[in-house]
Amino acid sequence: VVEVGKTSLRDRIRGRILAPLAEKDVKNGAAMSALVLGTKSLDKEQYDDIRDSGLSHLFAISGSQFGVMSAIFYFLISLLTRLFPQVYLKIPRQKIAALFTLIFVVFYLWIVTPSASITRAGYMIVAYLLSIILERQNQLVHFILLSAAIILFFWPLEIFGVAFQLSYLCVLILAIIYPRLAKRFEKQILQRLKWRPLIYLFHVLCVT
Repeated sequence: VVEVGKTSLRDRIRGRILAPLAEKDVKNGAAMSALVLGTKSLDKEQYDDIRDSGLSHLFAISGSQFGVMSAIFYFLISLLTRLFPQVYLKIPRQKIAALFTLIFVVFYLWIVTPSASITRAGYMIVAYLLSIILERQNQLVHFILLSAAIILFFWPLEIFGVAFQLSYLCVLILAIIYPRLAKRFEKQILQRLKWRPLIYLFHVLCVT
């Protein structure tokens, strides 16, 4: 970590992001801080209220939330590139979106309060984005396994964790089995209906 004076660069950036939320006139600033960067800034009374309401899981940034956030960022960058056709005529739009999303993901992994689920999701997202940038989507499984190997290199005991096992099992199923089943099902049934919203709904349900 780059040190600036007595405070690390990471802490200074986090402080700047969280400073507006810490002002007295900002309602629920602690809750917003927990949602944005996963800080443990809720007092006991707030935490008890959230826990009793059954919403405590929303105030802990999970891998799925990180994935949705990255997907939204990728989609927005893809839309923005349409404003500059002279650029994506030279560089594919998917590569541009993947590159900027990769920068966002790495930055967020650095700045957020670390947790096992965020780290796993972040490494898998990075693997997927690299497969797009390097034009190796057909080797996505290799990138996913590489991300698992990196995690196990630094945290070898993760291999015994159920969360690690299920996370990578689900992602590998989506990468290996889902495309084949979806293609077959789409050819046999969905394309006969010729209703694109139904096709999109089918893919969303499969991924979910």
